[in-house]
Amino acid sequence: MKNQEPALNSASAGVRIVGTGVGAGTGTGAGISRGSVIPSLLVKDHYIYEIKSFSNFYMHNEDRQQQLIVRFLQFINSSTVLYPLQIILYKDILEYEQRIYPVLRVFVASREDLEPVLMNTEYKYRQVNINELPFFSSIRGVREYATYLRLFMSNAEGASTAKNAESLAEGTLPTTSTPTYTTSTPMTMLYARVYTLTGLPSTLYPAWIYQLLQYCPIIMLKVTRVEYATAVSSILRLAGMLKATQSRKLELKIMKAEQLREALIRQETALFKVALNAVVLANDLKELNNTGKRFKRNMKAQMVKFIAYPFKQLAMLQGEGKELYIELGSLAIAYPFISSDMLELEGVMLGENIITKAPVIWDYRVRDNYNILILATSGAGKSVTAKLLLTRLLERYPNAYTYVIDPQGEYERLQRLLGAETIRLTEYQELGLDPFNLFDKTEVADLIADIAEVPDTVRKELRVVAPTCSNIFELMNKVSDNTFMYIRDLLQEESPLSIVFKGSSRLAERNIISLKGTYAGEAKVTMLLVLALARAWKEINSLPVAIPKILVIDEGWMLFTMPSTARFVNLIARVGRKLNVIFMFITQRPEDVIANEYGRALLDNADTKILLRNNELATARIGEALQLSREEQNMLINFIRGEALMLTREYRLRVQIKPSEEELRLFSTSPV
Repeated sequence: MKNQEPALNSASAGVRIVGTGVGAGTGTGAGISRGSVIPSLLVKDHYIYEIKSFSNFYMHNEDRQQQLIVRFLQFINSSTVLYPLQIILYKDILEYEQRIYPVLRVFVASREDLEPVLMNTEYKYRQVNINELPFFSSIRGVREYATYLRLFMSNAEGASTAKNAESLAEGTLPTTSTPTYTTSTPMTMLYARVYTLTGLPSTLYPAWIYQLLQYCPIIMLKVTRVEYATAVSSILRLAGMLKATQSRKLELKIMKAEQLREALIRQETALFKVALNAVVLANDLKELNNTGKRFKRNMKAQMVKFIAYPFKQLAMLQGEGKELYIELGSLAIAYPFISSDMLELEGVMLGENIITKAPVIWDYRVRDNYNILILATSGAGKSVTAKLLLTRLLERYPNAYTYVIDPQGEYERLQRLLGAETIRLTEYQELGLDPFNLFDKTEVADLIADIAEVPDTVRKELRVVAPTCSNIFELMNKVSDNTFMYIRDLLQEESPLSIVFKGSSRLAERNIISLKGTYAGEAKVTMLLVLALARAWKEINSLPVAIPKILVIDEGWMLFTMPSTARFVNLIARVGRKLNVIFMFITQRPEDVIANEYGRALLDNADTKILLRNNELATARIGEALQLSREEQNMLINFIRGEALMLTREYRLRVQIKPSEEELRLFSTSPV
């Protein structure tokens, strides 16, 4: 029978109408409850949960992947002891900043309360009711034909799904926003075809199910445990039947059947009846047929068999399907968590998940701490990433106080965009940066000793004299001639640098503190850098906690060349969260940061790490410090510009940083 669309009346051959009593004029029929349209396991007396994993499957090594699979199989095994388990994968859509993105959502349902089982897993979960279930809760009527369905959807979600059905099925990213619908808008119509799995080879790989979402936005999996005695006898009977054929072609199957029987007897595995249904959605019948053909062609190439049974489409949408016997280990193909999506909708968008194509929306407030570490070699996109994050944070929190310590003067041209004032320390104005106004007196002694690289005898003298002084010039007058010789170039009153020690100043709400014109490695540069940081930190400590503060240190590796300055950075990282400080530390020389204990402590205290391309030496150091897998280390070496590995306590994401064309023009420091 060809899939030509009959006239829209209930008397059409091969047509059955069900609905939810939505009223006259909808053309959907009436008299059937919503519960008879959605899968049979998702009814009122069932527990439904949305679950989420933070693991990024393909970024782990084989051992870690195996651990994730084993835990997933343990969950299935524990959840099916009394009742069948329904798993639904749904490719939902998210509208963010006038773009629409695909987002994978995973639901499980059972007549048993699964919370005791879920509590012992690594998954985050929340219990939902039927009305919160996407897609199915929006079905208001179904018109069934021989080999497809016409679904009448409620306005809000139905319209959104209809508008993006083709792009979701093909895995592309639509760029138009979702239209707004009201209760007076006619219902949206979708075309659906449901396929059920009827055969699969033994060569499929873990997490194979994920690729089905390229064509089928909805995957339904019903898993029913086969009672132990029945499972053993069934496999024994199967082995006997295979042996009776005396066919050499079946020797491998006979051997596998025997191995499975022995594993069942030893209770090392379990046997399940599995029905897997895949739903293709489209805006019209032609599109439905084309997508269905692509799906079947792809499955045929993998020796996987799917059938859309005629006159069974509604029943299959409700969960009925061909049941295959599959042992527990083989259910690894159904592992759904290829990559988690960071969708913290109150945060800022950084880019796109390279694997799922979903947006990466990051909210600093849900982190264990507010420290951000950006590590990258030159030309990897470090500057663009940092400036994009900074400007979008300021858009999100317009009342945030902001202080940028800018050794190279890169941020000066963003002064107007950031709404900031620029203080260029190399103009040597009176700025009130006397270290005695910014540090404890003992810390001043150690700071000067570290920067001037004095011997221990001079350091000891500075520690003795500093507590008796109230400013830097008094210290210069009190030290011995020998000590004076070591520190005179740095501190003497006639030097240009000493001018910044004089006077007093108060920072604005947003400041770029620039050291443009200096050269990394000079003692005066390190002195200016740490004084600028200390001045900003003093200002931050004077502000109300409720106000967000953003502190940015670019090329911060210089601060880790000396113990006193490294300790100060570590202090900021440890206590910043209590003061509501978003602390962003950027460096193109991560090996210098990781080389000492304070740098490693910063690494540990940064709950958000953005790792762009690094050279092999730096990658080896980073990999060791952060326990990156070999696959992740290879990514860091081979990333193209703007690609990053983003790590938080809960996420490991492969991200493409996504500036707009205007942002890229403003932020890039590349000459090309």
